[in-house]
Amino acid sequence: HILSTIALYKRTGITIVPEAGTQRLRDVIGKDVTRDEIFQAVELALKNRWQKIKLYFMIGLPTETMEDIDGMIQLIKDVFAMAKDARQKIKVHASFSSFVPKPQTPLQWARREPLADLQDKIFYLKKNLKSFRALDLDTHLPHNGVVETILARGDYRVGNLLEEAFNRREIFSAWDLEFNFPVWKEMIENGPYKDFLDQLPVNERLPWDILSVNFTAHH
Repeated sequence: HILSTIALYKRTGITIVPEAGTQRLRDVIGKDVTRDEIFQAVELALKNRWQKIKLYFMIGLPTETMEDIDGMIQLIKDVFAMAKDARQKIKVHASFSSFVPKPQTPLQWARREPLADLQDKIFYLKKNLKSFRALDLDTHLPHNGVVETILARGDYRVGNLLEEAFNRREIFSAWDLEFNFPVWKEMIENGPYKDFLDQLPVNERLPWDILSVNFTAHH
């Protein structure tokens, strides 16, 4: 009812977040969305003549295989097939972010997938989806995630990395145009930071273990 009401006023878009390309991997990361639910949302969008569908995926998740990547490609193809069957023209925006393991999450120990592997997956996605003219592919730079992972999972030594980055004029690195990855790569490779990108031992003390998330004091 809400979708059809909004559609009366403005034919806008719908955002769907499958994150992974297969149900197996969605189960691994605890994403409580089924394939049926994804396509129910697409069906609803087509029924209400919404012209834009946004899909958000993540690559480089723990246990990911090329079967999961193929699942993303097939899902996008199925969305276009549904639109064709409904005789509707749609635009699909598919966004692919690279997984960054974050503290205080069940995946905090997982490794960050090597940059070369992520780039291969992005190339594969682009190659297999290039025939869809109404598809806007947004493959976020996976380079940023290398620095993000170190900042997220690093210990006191990250302070030295940030100081060196500042001294080397990496001041506006949050913006893609100002992000000079070769400088960061050199600093990371020459310092004690690469361990933060690897899988962390589950029995090792972590820098953020001193913090209690969602802590409630009982009086």
